Amino acid sequence: MAKKPSRKVSFAQRMGKTLATINTPTFKRGFSTINLWVSSSNFAMNRLWSGSFKKALLFGRNYVFYGESGSGKSLMCAIIAGDAQREHGAYVVWLDIEHATDDDIGKKWLERAGIDTDPEKFEYISCSTLEEIKTALAKIALEYQAMMEDDDINNEDIPPIIFVVDSWAAALTSSQWEKAGGKEAGKVVGDMGQKAKQTGDVINAVTHLCAGKPIMVLGVQHIMDNQDGYGRKHKTTGGNKMIYYASGCLMLTKSELDDEEVENPDVIEHYKTLSAGMSKEARKVMGKRRFVGINATMEILKSRVSKPFERVEIQIPYLTGIDPYSGLFHLLQQEGVITSPTSGWYEYADRDGKAIKFRKRDFLKHADLLMELAEEDIAKPTAEIDELPNETD
Repeated sequence: MAKKPSRKVSFAQRMGKTLATINTPTFKRGFSTINLWVSSSNFAMNRLWSGSFKKALLFGRNYVFYGESGSGKSLMCAIIAGDAQREHGAYVVWLDIEHATDDDIGKKWLERAGIDTDPEKFEYISCSTLEEIKTALAKIALEYQAMMEDDDINNEDIPPIIFVVDSWAAALTSSQWEKAGGKEAGKVVGDMGQKAKQTGDVINAVTHLCAGKPIMVLGVQHIMDNQDGYGRKHKTTGGNKMIYYASGCLMLTKSELDDEEVENPDVIEHYKTLSAGMSKEARKVMGKRRFVGINATMEILKSRVSKPFERVEIQIPYLTGIDPYSGLFHLLQQEGVITSPTSGWYEYADRDGKAIKFRKRDFLKHADLLMELAEEDIAKPTAEIDELPNETD
């Protein structure tokens, strides 16, 4: 009698069949196929966030921007959201917890930062509590998932979404709201750490809601001065859960930018013209220094795709906003792409190994090529390591 042919099923196949029986809203098998990035509008910042000069933040992720007042947190969010609209046709949902942009002036500020406020591309929401933030994010994210799974809707017609929460720090717990303007108004009761705990819980939920979908959340959080005699100037607020559960975190601190430090030639020329038309008395009132913007030091606290604690200083002139090339010159020096063999002259090697010398004032003429050279060089150490002999051979 002929022997039955054996039908072998591999261990992986059996496990796959078992996993296929799990049908819950957040359970998914396999790596995410999302490869949708947006720029920060500054080449040096892009490099620190992602390792590339052309992209910074990945959809399907939840980011938190920490910073002191006036350091550019909300501006960064608005610029990134506006870039996502132009690059990917993204739909922007702006949740204003601070009620800072809830009028016509606020709308104009958003538009100047680059956001298209057309109702087909933008939704403005004003709310006050963590519960309201979570509800809005959850309902939209779940409806988005339902649309993606609807066979009658072409997925190519569904735009990616960017949520901006401005800010997590201003949100109240339900208990705080009751004591602020609800039934228990007027009572002063200790928080006992509930706000930090609940904010962390919402951040955790938001991270899950974004995962595997072309959805990005940008949140603003405040900081406090470091009272210790060591470490960085500021400390993060809101508890460590925010950092643990967020996909990426950025710290911004600011200092004054005066007209003698500014790098942008258009800004330099503008203020030279202004000074030439001023009387001696007006210049005396202004003082020796004219403040024309801020220097924003940006430090990566957490990133899934690049090194933490990398930092760069970006100039933000009031006249032009963030300069895309600001910080790039010093970053390329730190990476060794640019060297300074003699005082006042800088040097780099082109693709043929030829030394190219230039003055700092001519940096912008070489900047695009230097970024290409830097990205090409990033793979060299790995290639050399791969070619090392195996010690067990």
